[in-house]
Amino acid sequence: MDSFGIYLHIPYCKSKCRYCDFYSAPGARGVPQAYVDALLRELNKRDRRPDTLYFGGGTPALLSPGQVQALVEAAAPLPGAEITLEANPDTVTPETLRGFRAAGVTRISFGVQSADDAQLRRLGRTHTAAAAASMEGALYRKIQSVQDMLLSLQSHLAAYTDYPEEEVPELEPEVMQESISKAQSVLQTLIDGYDVGAVLRRGVPAAIVGSPNVGKSTLMNLLSGFERAIVTPVAGTTRDVVEQDLCLAGVQLHLADTAGIRQTGDIVEAEGIRRSYAHLERAALVLAVFDASREITEEDIRLAEQCRGKAAIAILNKNDLEKRFDESRIADCFAEIISISAKDTSFLFHVEQCVGRVLGTAHADPDALLLANERQLAAAVKARDALQEAQNTLSIGLTLDAAGVCVEDALDALYELTGERAAEHVIDEVFARFCVGK
Repeated sequence: MDSFGIYLHIPYCKSKCRYCDFYSAPGARGVPQAYVDALLRELNKRDRRPDTLYFGGGTPALLSPGQVQALVEAAAPLPGAEITLEANPDTVTPETLRGFRAAGVTRISFGVQSADDAQLRRLGRTHTAAAAASMEGALYRKIQSVQDMLLSLQSHLAAYTDYPEEEVPELEPEVMQESISKAQSVLQTLIDGYDVGAVLRRGVPAAIVGSPNVGKSTLMNLLSGFERAIVTPVAGTTRDVVEQDLCLAGVQLHLADTAGIRQTGDIVEAEGIRRSYAHLERAALVLAVFDASREITEEDIRLAEQCRGKAAIAILNKNDLEKRFDESRIADCFAEIISISAKDTSFLFHVEQCVGRVLGTAHADPDALLLANERQLAAAVKARDALQEAQNTLSIGLTLDAAGVCVEDALDALYELTGERAAEHVIDEVFARFCVGK
């Protein structure tokens, strides 16, 4: 019988990519059950079992594992069928991946598109290169390099101490210290990059705030690359929050363009302003926009005070007009101040560079941003601390095998990441490298 496949289109996505020609419904945080129910009804009409089942989109990874399982069961694929689900690097976690596997998915198709953050932004992708790298085994390779260094030490030490009758060369303390230092350096780099790596992978909530008609929505459109927000000369055009996920400076921003902040008696506008303050309060990055062509106002100063102590950038907009704004009165409230014209796309680069500096990602080494969760961080810290104990042991003149106990503790911590045991690898390495026990 000829092959028979089923394609299930899931149109829902967080943000529509600029090159996408498929029907899609952007802005989604999940897939409505009503849509899943409609798919189930369609699946129940067919009379053949597929040998391939493909979830495409959109972003099918927005389906819950339970929804995927229901659709797989309704499709009733043949034994051994390939069941593929498309996903973006920023829409899955280890938990959801395990859930998809339990639901019957046999293959994940990651939409990486590029390993260059600038290209990803131009494409309208919401993930970053670091998020994609975390899906490619880069951490495993880095940890394995440390394991290999420590295994070489530990196997040499074990062969020398356990087989004294064999002609195993003595391990010099200086050689052991040098290898331990190299391993420590790799682990410390990974640990130091954890916080920045978390920003790059998970993204940060960001808010554009400012008085009415200062160019907040124009800035939102500049950063988005399309007209996401309505722009008019009328003050107070934006009365509710307009949200957009985008990639800027290698960081996924969950960006909110908020209502203009001012005193008002309008009930609807007042509610929008309340929401503006709420977004400002919980934002991890604040882009505060001021009109550089106007004199600074008390409202400007009050807004600046609200930004004090946060990762906040003051954006002096409309620099194509005569400048009247005195930024010295608000300078100590912000991490950086930048002057732009949001209507001019050439300023996008300057905003991007400024965001990278404030978030600490501007000069981040991608190889240092690989620890993806608290469990991995804890294992790296445990291994680093055990290696420091080994160094301390050697520095006070204790025996090499005493230091070796600490090295084995470090190996155990690293092998926790893969569920393996260090002792088994040490034994294998002893017999692979040294002619002992024959």
